[in-house]
Amino acid sequence: MGKPYFYKELTLPEQLEPNSVYFISGNEFAETYITDQLGNPRKVGNSDMIKSLIAQSNALEIPQIKSFQHIQSSPSAIWLIVNILDFNPNITVVDSSGSVVYGSVTYESSNIIKITFSGAFSGVAYAS
Repeated sequence: MGKPYFYKELTLPEQLEPNSVYFISGNEFAETYITDQLGNPRKVGNSDMIKSLIAQSNALEIPQIKSFQHIQSSPSAIWLIVNILDFNPNITVVDSSGSVVYGSVTYESSNIIKITFSGAFSGVAYAS
């Protein structure tokens, strides 16, 4: 299987790339689709579900997310991370043996962070 690709679109294209993630975003909605090896999409979250959850939780105080972890289980020299924060976070990367690793961090968009390393490895990226 090749490396996955991430796309941010206003509408879901008719022709979809295999092994990809599509983030569809408009003023009032957000949808996420993942495609299989043939390019067939599977919805993994949708606006109706999110609106329903928000309506059910009006009485709850939802804390702002300030950090998250990205687990890179397959060794790669390029990590693509979906940013779920409302800002460009600081990134600390730790390899599977527990050592801090430094790479070139690029904020491709408000939703995608790309980290390029000199060699492939697996580990965890801590975003805060």
